[in-house]
Amino acid sequence: MKMPLFLIILFFALKAHADVFILTETARGEFENGVYSKGHPEFGYRLEITATGKATLSEIVRLSNNEVISINAPFVATVSNSLPVLASPVRAKEPISIFVGKTGDATTEIFMLGSTYFEYVKASQGRIQVASGRLKKSVSGTEDTIKQLTK
Repeated sequence: MKMPLFLIILFFALKAHADVFILTETARGEFENGVYSKGHPEFGYRLEITATGKATLSEIVRLSNNEVISINAPFVATVSNSLPVLASPVRAKEPISIFVGKTGDATTEIFMLGSTYFEYVKASQGRIQVASGRLKKSVSGTEDTIKQLTK
């Protein structure tokens, strides 16, 4: 018996489901040669996370002019769920997830996601960039990232 094509497509569409998270920087800085320089929030991110612990950084938005930078960078979960030993006393009971990705030959990025916030670290070209901000789960995987950043 042949399976109708639409059922095959539906199966793969359901299997490939990912939750979409929109991350907006509220603070940013950089370490270079042991010196920290405070910066200004610069980016928004669209992170798509599957139930299997894989994530894709699919878009970066430059907050100053809403320029969308399409990217397809894979990330993997290294920590998921609540780990009170790792959390600060304020967030000890809050579930966290940590995703690590190698986004270039000499670049590694880490996203730590809480329920309403994120922390970010990027090591590249002798510098370490850090950022933090707010996180929200997208209600629609197809909604424009820029619209979601401004909500």
